[in-house]
Amino acid sequence: MIERHFDINDPAFIADPYPLLEDFRENTPIFYDRQWEKVFFARYEDIAALLKDKRLGRQILHVMSREELGWSSPNPAQAPFDHFQSLHMLDREPPDHTRLKALVMKAFTPQRVESLRGKIEHIVNRLLDKVAPAGRICHGNGMAHPPQCPAPRGHTQTRRLSAALYEQSAVFQPGRLPGG
Repeated sequence: MIERHFDINDPAFIADPYPLLEDFRENTPIFYDRQWEKVFFARYEDIAALLKDKRLGRQILHVMSREELGWSSPNPAQAPFDHFQSLHMLDREPPDHTRLKALVMKAFTPQRVESLRGKIEHIVNRLLDKVAPAGRICHGNGMAHPPQCPAPRGHTQTRRLSAALYEQSAVFQPGRLPGG
């Protein structure tokens, strides 16, 4: 396996990640980063295939311990991020994922989502108009705010969860990952 390292907290990478990402796709589409202790995949086709492979899951700690995997203890500086990720539906394994997906599908039927189209288009257009003079969009210039679309009527828990997740995400500095 090819080894390669990159610093995702490097200001140059944050300012313009595309040249390095293109280099990854063309020259090292799959590589191991010893500092991150992770294998990275840079091509869409590879990532899509991995996500569709039923032999793979979203997590591994429900199958093996950190010790069995040879992983070090979690980085305490990354604790807020780890907690935030632990609440994310897409990173859950069945049966939790299946239960949460069923709840979301009941609340956001195709008809409900379609009924939100005009409201979402209005919000997105307003936000894009706000940042258009800058000529670019980044996390810190007004695009990363909690959704202003109402949750389905009677779903106060959905509203509370959305607000809690947004507040948790606000722990991070724009453009930086924890521990960086």
